[in-house]
Amino acid sequence: MVDLTGKKILYIGVKTFNYEKEIKSALENMGAEVDYYDERPANDFWTKVFLRLKLKRLIQSKIATYYSNILSKSKNIKYDYVFIIKLETIDKKILSQLKNQQNNATFILYLWDSIKNYKGKEKLLHYFDRAYSFDRNDTDTYNTLTFQPLFYIPLYEDASNKNVEIKYDMCFLGTGHSDRYKIVKDIEKIAKTMNLSLYSFLYLQSKVIFWIKKLFDSKMKNAQISDFSFTSLNQNELLEKILQSNVIIDIEHQGQVGLTMRTIESLGCKKKLITTNKNIVEYDFYHENNIYIIDRNNIKLNEDFFKVSYIELEQNMYEKYALRSWITNIFSEIQK
Repeated sequence: MVDLTGKKILYIGVKTFNYEKEIKSALENMGAEVDYYDERPANDFWTKVFLRLKLKRLIQSKIATYYSNILSKSKNIKYDYVFIIKLETIDKKILSQLKNQQNNATFILYLWDSIKNYKGKEKLLHYFDRAYSFDRNDTDTYNTLTFQPLFYIPLYEDASNKNVEIKYDMCFLGTGHSDRYKIVKDIEKIAKTMNLSLYSFLYLQSKVIFWIKKLFDSKMKNAQISDFSFTSLNQNELLEKILQSNVIIDIEHQGQVGLTMRTIESLGCKKKLITTNKNIVEYDFYHENNIYIIDRNNIKLNEDFFKVSYIELEQNMYEKYALRSWITNIFSEIQK
């Protein structure tokens, strides 16, 4: 592991299912002193809606006030690293101010969204000394980006040796964005014909978003409000359903190349995976006994996949995708 003893880190990243707490804790366990700030100025309904709809200009004054406060708090602290994840709200003005204030710090960026989902990010890459992405297409396109897949948190590693009774043949747990609802429902229909059980948890931030999607998204025209939950699961609740399932279902954004967090978490707790992401065959942990790829537009399930046992991989493969290795790769002074 990288030694961060005594290093001061200004960490700015979006709050997402407590991953920010896990990252902060891991950095501190490696010896760092970490000041964390949410990248969003708030996590209320309208702030999230404006950001997701790319209407950041409507809350620009709110963003400016928020980052002015961060700059005020950090002006007398000399950080060794400024570590930013996602770049959802930060713009070139804020980055310029941070660079001027922390002119001796190493600026590190990690993108766990594809650049095409947040156009304009590519114009901010030059502000960073090191920049990483989970998306191989982006790292192939922009030579200043280094490829670095996502991670699983220690909770999943600890769970890999637990003996939990299997209740479901498969489960899907995630936000009901894009075509996920349709795919989950298609899988459910096929599963019933094969006498396979499916647990699905589709999350939406509010009932307002449900009705907007139902009105304007053709893939949601048959959706029922009872198909969704408007309260998210915490990590322990998510893990409980994963451990109770034989196979985990992963559905990435259409056109996304990078592997989702759920994919890496399935690896961490040694669970079989069904995924719509065909790019997974390019990863070193791919094994046909453990991972089954489906076409999101023509879904077929193979009954034999549910019968074969999970093939355990070499221990170094699991270690490679653990959070501590992710941090080591990102903060290591030696670039690979």
